[in-house]
Amino acid sequence: MIVYILFNPALIGTIRQETSIAISREAVDIDHITQRCPMLRSIAEEILRLTAYSASTRYISSDTIIGGKTLRKGNRIMMPFRQIHRDMAIWGDKPQDFDPQRFLKNPKLKRFNMAFGGGATQCPGQHLAVYSMMLFAAIVVNKFDVQLDPPGQKFPEQDLGELVLGLAEVKKSMDVMVKLVPRNVQV
Repeated sequence: MIVYILFNPALIGTIRQETSIAISREAVDIDHITQRCPMLRSIAEEILRLTAYSASTRYISSDTIIGGKTLRKGNRIMMPFRQIHRDMAIWGDKPQDFDPQRFLKNPKLKRFNMAFGGGATQCPGQHLAVYSMMLFAAIVVNKFDVQLDPPGQKFPEQDLGELVLGLAEVKKSMDVMVKLVPRNVQV
């Protein structure tokens, strides 16, 4: 999440504005960050959509024809979420692009975000994971001035050749180096 934010620097100010009221020296208002920060939530949902690389497997309960192909009862079908998350019919003209406001513009898209599976196989820890992402990003951008160091680094590419159970891995040679400087902020 921090990498996506760093490569879209205007987001740092946006996130600070939305979350600064919830960050103090003594405590963090988790409820504010998780319930009253729609832009931060949209960013988190979009990042999960772009990086989800898992799949769902289902049993075929009756013979079904899709695209002229017969799927036979008793077999399994595998649905990779990456293809669902790149479907222009759902996500618009440029589904491969990071749009931090995508879920703000259309909150109903959340039902198509399969980063944590779907139906009976949905991850029970999904809310904790999203809240942790949001909380971490809010703390980092409020407590530190964060920047790419050295500047001019390339955005890390996903290693699509590796099978994973959750989020796509980043190519091993593409670590992002950052510099964190504590902010002198009165809170």
